[in-house]
Amino acid sequence: MLASLNACAQEVGMREWGNGGPLGAGNLMQNPEETEFFKRMHWHYGTESHPSELTAGYYNTSIRDGYLPIARLFGRYGVILCCVGFEMRDSEEKQMHPLSSSEGLHRQILLAAWASDLPFDGENSVARLNKQSL
Repeated sequence: MLASLNACAQEVGMREWGNGGPLGAGNLMQNPEETEFFKRMHWHYGTESHPSELTAGYYNTSIRDGYLPIARLFGRYGVILCCVGFEMRDSEEKQMHPLSSSEGLHRQILLAAWASDLPFDGENSVARLNKQSL
């Protein structure tokens, strides 16, 4: 199987993936956030393909709402959807991650929850202590 991965990796020009996959040099127990593969994909909600979400295993792109089916399923079972990070602002995030859109992601999730009659709860992941938050 590793030989097949290596051949495919060479074919697409990502030779390093052939050494154990995109997580790096074969250490599958490594924290994904510490790998080069995921560092380049973090917060790419502003792209058409939404690679972070695709990597996580669900199909959410600029032309397909991947959150709506999840929200509908949760709605059928009386689940409350809770999402964190509402203190994040695109204008601030884009300075570090130009392709990010935390506000766009939250908007999409909120609209999917509303369309599915799914109770929604949101919270901040960190406290904001600035003039705008007072």
